[in-house]
Amino acid sequence: MKILLLMPKIFYECWPFPTDFWRCWRKIAGTTLPQLAAVIPEYYCDIFDGNVEKISLSEYKDKLAQYDIIAISVISPAASLNTEITIRMIKKISKDITVILGGHHATFYDRRWIQKGADIVVRREGEETFKAVIAAICNNEDLKGIKGITFKYNDEIIATADRDHILDLDKLPIPAWDKLSLANYKFKLGGKGFTASIETSRGCKHKCIFCCASSMWRYSQRYKSVERVIKEFKYLYKRGIDNIVIADDNFGSNYQRDKRILEGIISENMNVYLWMFCRADLIFNHPDFIELAVKAGLKEVIIGYESLNEEILKKYSKQIEDGMAVENFKDVYKALKQSNVLVFGAFVEDSLSGSNIYRNTMKHHSVCDIAMHQELIPMKGILGYEGLKRRRIIAIDTFYNARYISAYNGRKRNKVSISILERLQSIINGNAFKIMISSNTRHRREILGLYFILFKKLIIATPRKIVNFLICICPWISLKRRQDKIVARYINDRYIDALFRR
Repeated sequence: MKILLLMPKIFYECWPFPTDFWRCWRKIAGTTLPQLAAVIPEYYCDIFDGNVEKISLSEYKDKLAQYDIIAISVISPAASLNTEITIRMIKKISKDITVILGGHHATFYDRRWIQKGADIVVRREGEETFKAVIAAICNNEDLKGIKGITFKYNDEIIATADRDHILDLDKLPIPAWDKLSLANYKFKLGGKGFTASIETSRGCKHKCIFCCASSMWRYSQRYKSVERVIKEFKYLYKRGIDNIVIADDNFGSNYQRDKRILEGIISENMNVYLWMFCRADLIFNHPDFIELAVKAGLKEVIIGYESLNEEILKKYSKQIEDGMAVENFKDVYKALKQSNVLVFGAFVEDSLSGSNIYRNTMKHHSVCDIAMHQELIPMKGILGYEGLKRRRIIAIDTFYNARYISAYNGRKRNKVSISILERLQSIINGNAFKIMISSNTRHRREILGLYFILFKKLIIATPRKIVNFLICICPWISLKRRQDKIVARYINDRYIDALFRR
């Protein structure tokens, strides 16, 4: 059996801003597929990342045809349409190829993905379940005894009982980074080597209503030992990987352990360059943590501010801990800038809070260098989904996501032309210009790289992208109808047949 672990090639993309712009800019080698490859060393397994691999459509089809099992990671509605197109392509190549799906989106839409053509969905944590599924397929065994999967049997969709979490993450093998072409990931924090990620913990204990990560892991967080994390750092560093992303949702939440990790990096004399997610309250209440992180190699950080309005933060269930207030966000930013750290601020926009974050762009730039705005997509799995559904506030099928189609009924949205200008303003701002004329070459290179990708996405305006854009913004068509039109342009035999003729 030949197995392919796949991030699908991009077929549908919003224009002029991609649905997931920040992921398009940041080419980061994630841990998911290398970790899955590491748990099945006895099988022939390859990894292909369609987000970064330069490959023609005919080569892509030929590659898919080489495998007996294709496993796809689908995390969010932003990736669902491309995943569905890929499944249809695979089944057109051969109905005998087994398609396995996993990830956040697949977990919460498991039955629907089976209806879309997937053969098996691995729910929640994947390593033990995926290994059991591969063994069952290769040995022609029954799937019913495997916990944590959804599949079709005799035209009936069967969901087995959930599998318990792996209690000791140290037992997981080190991800199989040798399966990836790391040269494809151009995320340079200053080092001359390659880029990869490290997962030091898994899960999140917080219950923010806009995030499905905490419900994916059942509102728990498990941690690898300090010794195991340092072992992974040394493994990457010896292989020429010095730009390292700490993939945890909130590194520093286990304060004493995470301090020891940073101290371990320093004591091993690894000249690494770090990028991480952090909470504002951690930095505010523990300034020594950032000082230590900078000594260990911290260059950039994303702070999940979400909003500068305390009432809205309460509606989001975004708790600011240890007596910190919103006005202290500026102190957090100041402390990071004094340490020469490039700061990205994550903000959530939704029609339920009564806020329009783009009207507050100047305020946002008082707490970060670049504001990263993301509209709240109420997909299944977030805490607020069922309430929104009962109140009939959701206007579209949140299985999918297109940037310019609002998810909400009664949405009062700015004119699209103004909206685009405001999105540009969030990126092209006074802080960015200060960086451009500063003496910090690395920060200047980061901003130039961001602008280059932005310009590139703007000028690649294919007829299909332009038509999609016009459908998305058409005021006399209902939101649901707009989405149906976009999906129908891709999910049909005519389009798939056209792909095969290329």
